[in-house]
Amino acid sequence: MAPAGDVNGDGYPDLMAAYYRFYNPEIEEGGVLVWLGSPIGPVVEPVLLEGDRQGAYLGRGLDAAGDVNGDGYGDVVIGAERFENGQTQEGAAFVYLGSADGLHTSPAWMGESNQAATNWDFACGCYANATGYGHAVAGGGDVDGDGLDDVIVGAFGYDGGQRDEGRLFLFRGL
Repeated sequence: MAPAGDVNGDGYPDLMAAYYRFYNPEIEEGGVLVWLGSPIGPVVEPVLLEGDRQGAYLGRGLDAAGDVNGDGYGDVVIGAERFENGQTQEGAAFVYLGSADGLHTSPAWMGESNQAATNWDFACGCYANATGYGHAVAGGGDVDGDGLDDVIVGAFGYDGGQRDEGRLFLFRGL
C-alpha cells in the first residue's frame, strides 16, 4: 500500500495497493488498485492497472511520483521486477499519468534494466542472479530543477562491474 498523490487534482489524497501475484488471465502478472480520495475517504470503485505479462509482478514497488509531466496532476511510478521484454526477468518500471478523470490505465513511460537474469536455481525455483529492477521505486522530487518531478528505480541485484552490486537509476521528468 502506498500514497498515490492526487492523481485527479481534486485536492484529496489518493491511495494505491498492489497485489503483485494477481492474475487475470496472465499468471502472476501483478496488479495495482488505485482509489480516488474524497472528503469522506475513497468512495469510487478503484481503477485496476494490470501487468499484462505472465510473471511480471507489477506492483512489487510503487510510489507517488509527483508531477512528472507538468500538467498539474499527480502521477505514479510502479515497478515489475520480473517483467520480460527481450531479457529474462530484466524488470521494468512504469509511470502512469494522472488527469481530471483519474489515472490513465496505460503507462506513459517504461524503463528496463536490459540485463538478463541468469543461473536458474532449482532449489528455490528462481533465478539466482536477477537484477530486481523495479522492486523499489520512488518519486524523486525535482532533482534537476527543470520544474518536472523525477523518478528513481532501484535494482538491488544489478551487475555493473561486480556481481549483485546494485544500482539506482534516476529518470528525469517526461
